[in-house]
Amino acid sequence: MGTNAEYDEIAVEESAKTSSSVGDENKTIQQSKRKVIRTGDLYLESEDLQETVAEIKSLVAKSDAYLADESMQDNNYQITANFVVRIPVNSFDSFLKDLEGGKAKITGKNIHLQDVTKQFVDLEIRLANKEKYVQRYLQLLKKANSVKEILEVQTEIRQLEEEIESTKGQLKYLTNQTSYSTLRITVVQNKDIAVSDSESFWSKLKSSIAKGWHFFVDTILVLFALWPFGLVFIVLIFLFRKYRRRKKKRHSATH
Repeated sequence: MGTNAEYDEIAVEESAKTSSSVGDENKTIQQSKRKVIRTGDLYLESEDLQETVAEIKSLVAKSDAYLADESMQDNNYQITANFVVRIPVNSFDSFLKDLEGGKAKITGKNIHLQDVTKQFVDLEIRLANKEKYVQRYLQLLKKANSVKEILEVQTEIRQLEEEIESTKGQLKYLTNQTSYSTLRITVVQNKDIAVSDSESFWSKLKSSIAKGWHFFVDTILVLFALWPFGLVFIVLIFLFRKYRRRKKKRHSATH
């Protein structure tokens, strides 16, 4: 009986503590350092892509940052390099300033700040409370007098432990996001696609000849594909002419 009463008391206390955590949270937020996630997009136009890429990688090493992703595309009109850089929050402004002071032209910029202090503090308070309740339930488990009581307490402990692991995962993610800012960089180098009139003429002539040849080949292939219909058509013409000749002979014979 005593164990059941303590079990109910802990459950009620846990529910009440969760409901009253808002007040504790507000007090803690006022005392805590702000937790801010900073992300940004920077668009550059470069006359020498390789030089700009080298500059970016040099700044990454200088700022103790790291490349989370890197890709490159090349087409007829331009070469594009894309980077996702994770930068220590204290180095973000200097990294951005150094990159903006480089040779590449800035064509676009967007910086976004997200304050997650409230979410962070809430998770910390909930984590501390749940860890306390696990200890309370472990003490209660030692006093359990029946298999039913043991199973009930173990169920509560297991549920709390799962919630604790989930909360720790969320805190770890927020810590990473607030410790490192994310900057997405796009660098473009346009290609010189101007061509002379003679080059344009010969290029068009070559293209026209190629298209004409492909049309000729396609036509031949279509005709070969339709040969059964042509054979039937020839047979029908032959039978029709033969029928007309017989009809003329009959007509001549009667006159």
